Amino acid sequence: MPLKYQIVEKQAYSLVKAIKDFRIYILYSHVIAYVQNDVVKDILTQDGIEGRRGKWIANILEYDIEIKPTKLIKGQGLAKLMTETNFQALDINELDNEQELATPQINQAFLLSPWYADISFILLNLHAPPGLSKTKNRFLKMKASKFCVLDSALFWKNHEGILLNCLTMNETDSVMKEFHAEDCGGHLYWKFTADKILRAGFYWPSLFADVKKFVVSCHKCQIFEGKRKLLPLPLRPIAIEKQFQQWGLDFIGEIHPSSSGQHRWILTATDYFTKWIEVIPCRQANDSTIIQFLEANIMSRFGCPKKIITDNAMLMPQKSSHQHWGITTRSRP
Repeated sequence: MPLKYQIVEKQAYSLVKAIKDFRIYILYSHVIAYVQNDVVKDILTQDGIEGRRGKWIANILEYDIEIKPTKLIKGQGLAKLMTETNFQALDINELDNEQELATPQINQAFLLSPWYADISFILLNLHAPPGLSKTKNRFLKMKASKFCVLDSALFWKNHEGILLNCLTMNETDSVMKEFHAEDCGGHLYWKFTADKILRAGFYWPSLFADVKKFVVSCHKCQIFEGKRKLLPLPLRPIAIEKQFQQWGLDFIGEIHPSSSGQHRWILTATDYFTKWIEVIPCRQANDSTIIQFLEANIMSRFGCPKKIITDNAMLMPQKSSHQHWGITTRSRP
């Protein structure tokens, strides 16, 4: 059924259809499209257009396309008319002298690979394999838009427009070994290894998953791996009813050189409720020093505490002293 469009609308519509059919080749490239005159260009570039023209403009917005009118050459129309007349008089078909477009050739390894078989079919035939659902069909076409064929080899275009050489299953192991354990490697983390492979110009669909599996199973990496950090333990809140009932003791030192008074340690006490701090310098870190400190700085001023928490239970006073004062002691882990 012929389209009920004007001549310029047919020319604009033909450009939209051509862009749609060659989408997988021009989606990530800058394209210059030459049209017959400025009117066709205005149809596809004007703002605020509704109806079918608005739909055409919306369809080509995703492409990096520049539309230019062809330059008029004096006598071009007359020369074209004379050429067509001579062909008709001599009964010559112009298409017979044109060479057929060469079909791109793809290496057989890509045609047989489960990674690239469907993509190669789309690049060769410009349509998805038969028997697929509409959703699968559209997904494969979108996926194939990042691939191209060059000298029988398959390439994948990254986000920067750089072509990466596609590898088959038989080639991936040697590449991963080279970039992880050989001269180009260094037994790095799997993400760094994968980035090195991409920067070197190689790609395959399961690159990140395969590299992670390869690095995790590397014997040398397992031997020289550092100690694993312990998982964080659950927090245990400390319940305190009133001030100056629970103190934390800690020795700081040994300090070198010692002070002028031969003090080499600092004994600190912190109240868990008010965060009040008591500090004294010490010449020795032993239980007698702690007893003198508790009697002179804690008990005489704030009363006898109920509990004392320390990092080193060996320096705490004897158990008999605890029972005499009624103090409970506990050592932090």
